[in-house]
Amino acid sequence: MIAFYTYDLFPGREYLMPWRTILEVAKVITADGYQVIILNACHDIACCKSYEWHGVYINPIEIGYENLANMVKDSNIEVLFIPFTWREGLKEMSILGQIPCKKNSISTWRNI
Repeated sequence: MIAFYTYDLFPGREYLMPWRTILEVAKVITADGYQVIILNACHDIACCKSYEWHGVYINPIEIGYENLANMVKDSNIEVLFIPFTWREGLKEMSILGQIPCKKNSISTWRNI
């Protein structure tokens, strides 16, 4: 399974950036025969819900890299795509080293 990590994707935002790009890439990967899931980190988990968009399943998780690491460990995720901004360099990210799957950028997905 291939997972994409994003923030605050709610129904109705699928055609807004950056979610549009993530969902379109996930849709193409799904069409190539892979199983794809969007891990949607939410600041308020009570407002998030699971849903499907054009064959791509969107699963809410509580925000934070530790929650992401736990979700990946508990699921059958083999490859994880994580967006990084320049601000990420200011955060503690050692937890990502504990994630047992491959971690890639979107541009390298066909080489997995």
